[in-house]
Amino acid sequence: MGTQPQTDPEIVSVALWGGVRPRLPFPPRGALDHLVLHHTAYRSSRIGGTSVEAQSRHMRELERWHLERGFSAIGYHFVISPTGRIFRGRPLDRMGAHVQGHNRGTVGICLMGDFERERPTVAALAALAGVRTRLIPGATGLPLVGHREHSGQATLCPGRFLMEYLAETNEGRLGAALESSVGLGSSVRERRSSARSRPRTSARSTPESSPSRSDSAG
Repeated sequence: MGTQPQTDPEIVSVALWGGVRPRLPFPPRGALDHLVLHHTAYRSSRIGGTSVEAQSRHMRELERWHLERGFSAIGYHFVISPTGRIFRGRPLDRMGAHVQGHNRGTVGICLMGDFERERPTVAALAALAGVRTRLIPGATGLPLVGHREHSGQATLCPGRFLMEYLAETNEGRLGAALESSVGLGSSVRERRSSARSRPRTSARSTPESSPSRSDSAG
């Protein structure tokens, strides 16, 4: 029996899911240093279905929350649904608004769901791998870091089950080094060897209540 050919994930543009015109021009992102993993912190049952129409409505809801917090548009560069559908957000060469104080040099990738309470789907994790290897030029070999692993972040994002995924892929081990640093600096990879695992404690945030309050680097 032959191997089934892999199908490319569906990629939905900002225009197709109905994103707004940015209120202000996005500043340049700068040289890519690492990728940041997020969750929406709302259960996947809230999405309202598996169709592109239902998931696009949820994308517009996510963007509305970001606009209400003063962002120019949705803060992420990519959002991934439980079915593995990939929604584009900000242009890759423009700065995101997803992790306060650490937006410069990073790309924000968010999975729909509350991964303190539910596990990510196989399809979503496969799409995440595809985003990293195929959709972000220059990302090969760069670390994927949980939102809460950055200094100054009072959040559980991306949730314990996505943190387990990072640990299993040997990527969720930066917390101690990042917590003790002023910021990510020029390269998180240079501190990777000195990072030690230890429990992180923080209050649960509302969905993206603490990624960034503005479209600046913080």
